[in-house]
Amino acid sequence: MLSSVAFLSGPLFLTSGEWTSTRSLITAGLLFSLAGDFFLIPSRSEFHNANSNPQQEKKISISFQLGVIAFAAAHIAYILAFFQDNETISWGTFATTFLVTMAVAKWLGVIYPPPHSSARSNVLDLDLPADMKPLVLVYATIISVMFATAASTTPVDVSSRWQYQRVFGAAMFVASDVYVAKDAFKKSPGSRGWVQSTFGWLFDFMIRTISLVGAWLIASGATLVQADSSFEPANFNVTAALKGYGVDTSSIPALTNLSKRSTESACLAACASLESVFGSEKVLDQENTSYTTFTDAFWSEQQAEVRPSCIFKPSVNTDVAIVVLLSQLTRCPFAAKSGGHAAFRGASSSPGGITIWFTDMNEVSLNEDHSIASIGPGNLWGRVYKALEPYGLAAIGGRESSLGVGGFVTGGGISFHSNLYGWALDNVESFEVVTASGRIVTANATNFPDLYWALRGGGNNLGLVTKFNLYTIPSSTMRGTTRVFEEARLPEVVSAFGSVSRGATADGNAQQYVAFARMQGVSVASAELSYALNITDPPIFKPYRDIPALADTTESRSLVQYCEYINDQNPSGHREMYWTIATQLDESFALWAAEYYFKIVPQAANITGGNPVIIYQALTEPMLANVTKFGGNALGLDTSQGPLILFNMAFWWDNAADDNAVYTFIHNYYKVITDEAKKRGIAHQYIYMNYGSQFQDVIAGYGADNKARLQKVAATYDPRGVYQTLQPGYFKLNGAPVQY
Repeated sequence: MLSSVAFLSGPLFLTSGEWTSTRSLITAGLLFSLAGDFFLIPSRSEFHNANSNPQQEKKISISFQLGVIAFAAAHIAYILAFFQDNETISWGTFATTFLVTMAVAKWLGVIYPPPHSSARSNVLDLDLPADMKPLVLVYATIISVMFATAASTTPVDVSSRWQYQRVFGAAMFVASDVYVAKDAFKKSPGSRGWVQSTFGWLFDFMIRTISLVGAWLIASGATLVQADSSFEPANFNVTAALKGYGVDTSSIPALTNLSKRSTESACLAACASLESVFGSEKVLDQENTSYTTFTDAFWSEQQAEVRPSCIFKPSVNTDVAIVVLLSQLTRCPFAAKSGGHAAFRGASSSPGGITIWFTDMNEVSLNEDHSIASIGPGNLWGRVYKALEPYGLAAIGGRESSLGVGGFVTGGGISFHSNLYGWALDNVESFEVVTASGRIVTANATNFPDLYWALRGGGNNLGLVTKFNLYTIPSSTMRGTTRVFEEARLPEVVSAFGSVSRGATADGNAQQYVAFARMQGVSVASAELSYALNITDPPIFKPYRDIPALADTTESRSLVQYCEYINDQNPSGHREMYWTIATQLDESFALWAAEYYFKIVPQAANITGGNPVIIYQALTEPMLANVTKFGGNALGLDTSQGPLILFNMAFWWDNAADDNAVYTFIHNYYKVITDEAKKRGIAHQYIYMNYGSQFQDVIAGYGADNKARLQKVAATYDPRGVYQTLQPGYFKLNGAPVQY
């Protein structure tokens, strides 16, 4: 028994990888199997005594019945494990396998055998006691379901080995149970004779070994799904992976002589291949009229200037897998665009490469109890909110209607409700993601939890997310206020900002940010104050109401209306620049930084169309408390560090000729306030990805431990570095996109 325990548990406990619910269920199955063997040991001796009383043989012991129940529980655990790990299921295969297995059981005589054996029924000549017939029927049904589940489900790992192992393991369980039934319920004990009497122990040992090996195959195969070292096999073949999706590369003329092509011609080949597979409606070249529609959809002018070799519009997740694989085959770089709200060139569009435009993957659907919204990466938040509004629901999402879902969630995601529920990445139930090998997996807190953790803050470094399953929240009419103050009121405004930031612990419905800017030649501070409930003058905002304002706009709005209002204040079509830092919440420093901004802002007066703005947002203690949800995220934040201030240095302007002047202006401001924060001992390493500059190493801002962990996860799911090299845009794991 002890040897069996060690033999069976070894594959689960001695392999690498995160502990998951699949492993837990398999372990439960092993323990139930061992319990079944334990109960069968004392009960089996009566079946091997040739001199035993025939009447005694018909009396099935309690121990034997407990053994049957224990094995039934084991098979239920295996069924749940197979479904837990399932990517797809063929219900036709399931039904066929189940019905055939049950029919064979009836033919053998295991299920309610007739009194006489024949070639068509009860061929094993079994005689089940009346009290055992229902139990055996239930057991036969359960093991048939287990076998059918193993045969009909496709696991989520790269290799098919786990699928074959569990089918073979299930078959061995079925074979051993047929022997047990024959041994226990055979009508004539005398037929065993001297062979069975002398060597029955050996037969029994062999059958138990078959059962044991079956359990081991299931257990060891389970580890293949989650083991870090085997997600993508060393001999991974891109051509074979494409063939698995029905793409025969040998039939595509554009894919000949790839090794002799330049990057430009390789991308032409990749685009031609995509058109061969999907047609011209999904592949837009620069001559297509919809190509301009695509470039015009970017928020910043720098992004709109990028000219990819082609634009690919996937409609389902397998389309995304195919384009990722074709990119690898041709060595053509790619990028992916959800909403295109990043500021710098190439963040979500590939110069001369393939840009994947998710616009047609715009699903918004609810599960049965409306607790989870499944959202495609092609959605903008305005569309998501409109789809959920009739149900009185929302999700933790963007505050501007034109923001895309994809980068917003994987980079963080501050919302109007973040003091209540945390950031968007803290409210993801699961991600459907295309990995570098083209495998499509669902990562959540129990399946691929390391990937799930990494996607929550890791940006585009781990894969392309093709579905976000987000927890829903109740949504109702909100209260929103924009109050504008003159420069002389800066001390009072900063004090109010600190008061509301700390007050979020008591009232999470409140959210705020303050922008410092020049409006029509006047230096002002503009506070945007939102409240999740439609309450007039919430007490938490009293410090702002006590300050005389130049202007006040207060309205009750739906979430959809509020996001459209904010969106109108941040139009597209300009050249854009972000730069961000974080510090501890210190009102004296915040006041100094605002005053210093107003001191130097005249230096930007000669920049055509220039509009430099400094925005303060608080990372409150309620926000930071949510980072531990569902196993935590990759950002490197916790409540012990807060509250913090997030500084966003934003600038828009008109002419490319002024780019360097803008970069210099913002960089100088960034350097001065960073040095001052360090001198005061309040600097924080965190860099918010969604506000990061192309000159900032965002991932390093998560801390050395989290950066190393992200690199480890990336090495597991992308060992060849596809998302680091062939998708070079945005924030990578090894440094800033551009060196300043």
